[in-house]
Amino acid sequence: MCVEGGRKAYRSSAVCLFCVRTMPRKRVLSPLPIFDQEALEAFLVERKQKVSHAVKIWQYLLFTPNASLETIDRVENLPKVLWEPLRKHFVLFTTKVVRATTSTDQTHKLLIELQDGLRVETVVISKGASTARRPEGEDGVTICVSSQVGCKMGCHFCATGSMGELGSLYAGEIIEQLVHARRWANVRNVVFMGMGEPFNNYRNMVHAVRGMLDPKRFALSGKRITVSTVGVTQKSIQQFTADLPHVSLAISLHAPNQELRASLTNAARGLPLPKLMAAVDNHLEKTKKKVMVEYVMLKGVNDSIAVAHELGKLLMGKNVVVNLIPYNITNVERAYEPTEAEGIRAFKEILCKVYGLYTNVRTEKGGDVAAACGQLVVQSMKPKGAAGNTGKVADIEDMMASADPTGTSPPVEEGTEEDLVRMHGTELYKRGLVLWPSLAHNQRSDIKQLTSKMQAERGVNIRLYAILVMGTVAIVYMWYRTGLLLGLYDGF
Repeated sequence: MCVEGGRKAYRSSAVCLFCVRTMPRKRVLSPLPIFDQEALEAFLVERKQKVSHAVKIWQYLLFTPNASLETIDRVENLPKVLWEPLRKHFVLFTTKVVRATTSTDQTHKLLIELQDGLRVETVVISKGASTARRPEGEDGVTICVSSQVGCKMGCHFCATGSMGELGSLYAGEIIEQLVHARRWANVRNVVFMGMGEPFNNYRNMVHAVRGMLDPKRFALSGKRITVSTVGVTQKSIQQFTADLPHVSLAISLHAPNQELRASLTNAARGLPLPKLMAAVDNHLEKTKKKVMVEYVMLKGVNDSIAVAHELGKLLMGKNVVVNLIPYNITNVERAYEPTEAEGIRAFKEILCKVYGLYTNVRTEKGGDVAAACGQLVVQSMKPKGAAGNTGKVADIEDMMASADPTGTSPPVEEGTEEDLVRMHGTELYKRGLVLWPSLAHNQRSDIKQLTSKMQAERGVNIRLYAILVMGTVAIVYMWYRTGLLLGLYDGF
């Protein structure tokens, strides 16, 4: 059985026909994103240069006002032989923001166009975003990033999943979402709950997260980054535990038993519930960090009192937080409906009071600009004239979706006057805005300056003490010599 397509594949076939139709084309970028670690380091190694030059380049571009590749020659101790090749093979941004909308609660939805015309959306949530660290809502700004264009996991309540996987983002493209968002707010938290399944783009996801964690670049805390997965393989979750033990994990569960979960997502066939929970237990044991369990509430499907007790028994005693997600109507074949508020409240009370599980209900953010959880614009996810464009919102798992990922629609630049200024960023950068306000970098500089000052002061104090001692010795010696000459010590 093919996991992605949910169809039978013959043994003589390499892959099933569904997979052939939805198999993503390999994306090749030229020029490359300068913030892509793998690409930049390979570039340096190929030219027999030190990989450490990459850090100098990133720091210059991130922390220096008006920095660009055109002025890369200003990077201290960067070999001149690299200047022109860097300008030829890399660009500061391979992506651009072509539309920005701001909700009444100051949630910003950014439509980002990739170099090859594909599009994804990024959401900047000013306050209240649910993360593994604070499922009740973060106080600081949170950015929800996409890791792929489309998705092949086949969640039946997810319209984005029906389009298949069109391509995976480079690590540099993921990081560029972070830098774009900086023009709207100082980002403190990142959640990989945007378009795509992060574990189906594992390598680039890990490189992007490591870049965000790097104290010499973005200096984000691991506890402030949450990666969400529906579960691809048990091994991939175990690898995540080993690769990123300080980063928070969220599991899109949606059902407490294998049969029900398999009816909601084809991913359950590839990773049965017992193996998924074994991977979660392994993660909990090795990291000692809470895991967020995401659970979309579907009326008459997975929201009954009996199901609540079953979920409570499955999770009881585990160091998890349960995030109940009110369902938004999506453009899918199956007619799912959202659970009513009273039903969600009763479900939550059972988990909390009977099984002692910390449980909260996700707060909708950006609903008036279709940036809330599940509010994705299906109409723009297909070429013009394609059938089935009903205009309904889409996708609960992905938070956002691509607007015409096929790139068939004409370029647009839409937003308020303020948003347009932020979209381009040119004026902001001319005024001295740096790409990333690295507090950690500034603190390191301040500490270095303070340390140097203290050392200098300590050196001055030591010299003064030495002069004082030597002066005292000299005075005593002169006094003694004078006494001898005057015969004051004859009686001794």
